[in-house]
Parts: sequence; structure tokens; C-alpha cells
Amino acid sequence: IADVCDLDDDGDGNPDTTDPNPLAPTVTDDTNTGDPAVAVVTNVLTNDDYLPNNDPGVLGTTTLTQLT
Repeated sequence: IADVCDLDDDGDGNPDTTDPNPLAPTVTDDTNTGDPAVAVVTNVLTNDDYLPNNDPGVLGTTTLTQLT
């Protein structure tokens, strides 16, 4: 529910003023391919409406799940 006193209604770290979907945190599935012996780095937040956690005092938890 939208709340004028809460600047981030969905709690995703992206303020309502810049969030494309301010009432629900929105994510998009990510895919990546590469050679088995070569490390691959992917920014999984790029295509989501979350903002990166740039505050070194606040450590979040990131969970990656491989779908088969």
C-alpha cells in the first residue's frame, strides 16, 4: 500500500521516486554462459529495480540458486 511517509514502499532500497514499480520489488531472471574452466562474473542486480548496497556498515546476504 502506498504511503506518503515511507520513501521506499516496497523496501527494495530504490526510493519510490526512481523505482519503476514502487509497490513491489521486481526482479528478472539472469543467465550466463562460459567455459567450464574460466570464471565468469555477472552483476545480477543490473536488470532488477533494486539499488546496490553501497553502505559498508550494512552487510546483506546474497543467495544464488542454480536451476536445473
